[in-house]
Amino acid sequence: MSSWLVVGAAARMIAIPVAVVEEVVELPDPLPVPGRTSATRGVVPIRGRLLPLASLAAGIGMASAPAPGRVGVVLRIGGRRLVLEVDEVTDLVAAPMEALPHGWEGGWANAALRGRATLVPILDPEWLLQRLDEDAEPRAREAEGMKTA
Repeated sequence: MSSWLVVGAAARMIAIPVAVVEEVVELPDPLPVPGRTSATRGVVPIRGRLLPLASLAAGIGMASAPAPGRVGVVLRIGGRRLVLEVDEVTDLVAAPMEALPHGWEGGWANAALRGRATLVPILDPEWLLQRLDEDAEPRAREAEGMKTA
């Protein structure tokens, strides 16, 4: 049985594998960075380091410009650290994974856990990181082109 941190983002419950969660923090105001995407809010200082801040709701395509959250979930995915902005942290549970219903849309989850009233999709952290990287690439090329012009 695995452990999951259940968070709220854009009025939806989402489970995050505890194995990639370092801590939950109150978010300071983000510092802007060039080439931000709709999901990337900027960077935030966490324990003396500037970490990228991304909106979970925008990152998985649930909201293009959600209201800023005040709660951050610090993740370590592979060797990279990232802070996910969420609306709230609701629970820490140990539960088995279940298959998603047939026809599930969205590659960001490939399994779920049984919630009180419904299935709670489980975030695929590697998918999210890849999506954020793909969204950032065109903006970085665009910014680079502006420097050379």
